[in-house]
Amino acid sequence: MTEKEELELEKLQAEVHKLTAEARKMIAEANKMKRETMFYPFVAVGGLVTVIVTAAAFIQKL
Repeated sequence: MTEKEELELEKLQAEVHKLTAEARKMIAEANKMKRETMFYPFVAVGGLVTVIVTAAAFIQKL
């Protein structure tokens, strides 16, 4: 194998490692978004409960 071929092979291997790392990063980001999407309804309900309790306390003081 010539030096030129070895350099080309190293370049290709580096590119493969880079793409693998990028793919892992994208998978991690997708999993994070799935978790956040799953918990969003709980956050929304928590906010709604807070508004209702605050409104009830305000009305009771009148």
